[in-house]
Amino acid sequence: SLVGLQSERPLTVGTELQADGRTVGVVTSSGMSPQLAAPVALAIVRRPYQEEGTSLQGDTQIATVVALPFVE
Repeated sequence: SLVGLQSERPLTVGTELQADGRTVGVVTSSGMSPQLAAPVALAIVRRPYQEEGTSLQGDTQIATVVALPFVE
């Protein structure tokens, strides 16, 4: 399912997301959110890794699953 992600730096589209030693998703779009002043991304992620607050390993950083839409 489609989930939102936040990370310290923008994620690259196509980045595989890892958890528990296996690929559980892939980044489908990425950019900066002017409202949040932070990088955000969308990804297709397998269950049960879609839960808000789940940490997923990208290529060089951790991304956290967040609620959509990207607003505070």
